[in-house]
Amino acid sequence: MLLVVAIFIFCAAIFFKITDIVVEGNNLYTDEEVVEASGLALGDNLLAVSRGTVAGRIQASLPYVEDVQVGRALPGTVTVTVRESDAVYAVYAANGTVWLMNSSGKLLEQASPGASSYPWLVGVTVQTPQAGDQAVCAETEALDAALTVIQLLEATDYLPKIVEIDVTKPYDIILRYESLYEIHLGGVDQMEYKMRYLTAILADSQIAEGGIIDLTLEKENAAVFKPWSSTVSVPETPEESTGETTEESDSQTPEESTEDTGEPSSSETPESTETGEETGTADNSAEN
Repeated sequence: MLLVVAIFIFCAAIFFKITDIVVEGNNLYTDEEVVEASGLALGDNLLAVSRGTVAGRIQASLPYVEDVQVGRALPGTVTVTVRESDAVYAVYAANGTVWLMNSSGKLLEQASPGASSYPWLVGVTVQTPQAGDQAVCAETEALDAALTVIQLLEATDYLPKIVEIDVTKPYDIILRYESLYEIHLGGVDQMEYKMRYLTAILADSQIAEGGIIDLTLEKENAAVFKPWSSTVSVPETPEESTGETTEESDSQTPEESTEDTGEPSSSETPESTETGEETGTADNSAEN
């Protein structure tokens, strides 16, 4: 038995050597940088490659790498597939420097003080920053709120237009959308609903001039839009929006206004949405 084991080990050492290392999914880092970070080398024993160890080395050395998959194929190929961070955010550190952070709170690298091409995260200050480490802040509640919003924003198509995410008050989160909109989200409760609602509102051409979008849902689960210069109505729920504004409606939820086909029902109307003129209601406007 021992002889069989010895023969197997000998054959593995002779015949199963790494002859090719393939890198996939990398854009920010070169193949050579990924291979160097992996610690792999041609001629190493293929069967002795530890996938977890290789992945850990790469993520520790290359901060923008979010995930690593390592595969082995006989007789001698190792495939390293990486997933890199796409969206990043600028945040201040306690030492006065500016750092870039991804949606999971991982610090990527120190940035220039301006960092104007990234959304700014306001209301948190990173302590003792180090590339590749998770951000540590005294404002833990604010950081958690910011990461919740960030991860939902990354599922939208308007993230590139967000210039600032203010979590100074975690119960009053504010987004700044270019110079057009100031978006008040309140706390993190119902945040997925609020993001769907926001998508519907931003699609309405009648609010193109910009203003304040209040999505705190403090008024009967409705949004309030306050234009910079005039008052218009906005879509009441994300599912009901058709790209046109409405001036009066009955109260509904997103689930009630959608047929099985996923399209808004023509027999149902959106719920009432408050406008910048907070003294009026949908019923009053209908009577006038």
